Amino acid sequence: MGDICVVIVDGQHLVRAGFSLILQAQPDIRVLGEGGAAETAISFVKLLQPDVLLLAKSLEGADVFETVACIRELEVKQPRILLLVGSREGDLTETALNAGADGVLGKYATPEQIVAQVRRAAVLPR
Repeated sequence: MGDICVVIVDGQHLVRAGFSLILQAQPDIRVLGEGGAAETAISFVKLLQPDVLLLAKSLEGADVFETVACIRELEVKQPRILLLVGSREGDLTETALNAGADGVLGKYATPEQIVAQVRRAAVLPR
């Protein structure tokens, strides 16, 4: 397997930048793009076809579960989708999986946990 290609979509610039710095420090991970809106996530999946999409659970003006459903309907290589959640959002793993996401990643995770979960997601069977 070559580099793991990642797209990060979160409404908070600082969160995107932090995740990007952590992931790009890895020799086997490339961040292809960053954005702050659901439409950006859909466009990036169509154009960049990442292996992993980190998608914020809370995006202004969008229902993340509808966004996941739209992505799953695209006729392109499907990314593994990890929902980025804050500590106040509770455990959304079951809801995320039922909506078509592949897992949940806490914004409060350690750099080691972030890298490990992205790598784990990238090798999930399609």
